[in-house]
Amino acid sequence: FPQERYECTFLCDLLHCRAAQPLAHYESDFYAGMPCAAKNHFGKGTAYYIGTQPEDAFLEDLLHAICADTGLKGLFSADPGIESRGTALSEDTKLMQELGLSSIGMLYIAIAIEETFAMRFDNVSVNDFASVRDIIDYILEKQG
Repeated sequence: FPQERYECTFLCDLLHCRAAQPLAHYESDFYAGMPCAAKNHFGKGTAYYIGTQPEDAFLEDLLHAICADTGLKGLFSADPGIESRGTALSEDTKLMQELGLSSIGMLYIAIAIEETFAMRFDNVSVNDFASVRDIIDYILEKQG
């Protein structure tokens, strides 16, 4: 991992690695020296376990390491010269203007909402939803 130390806010599991490879260790208190994250190869797969709540930087670095180990391309990778950034969502976020969703993207959101909330979009077009708030209001109205 690029950093030598990461913070964790919730100390939880005590790991006893027999076949698993420790990836990180607690540094202080009675946990000191005990693994807090590990990976284990089993059959054709690899399982990762994190027994604490680490800072985001650890999770990002772990995902980069997993991608490098497996040859997977990162979820948010971009070609050199192209900037990739996350967008914080709020109820006022404009779906097409701020998130750049196309009609097809809006359709995928509608399908996910239908599956998640076991509901159907009746007498409405996905293009009628301008903001996150519009979708929330529609779901609440449908749930009565």
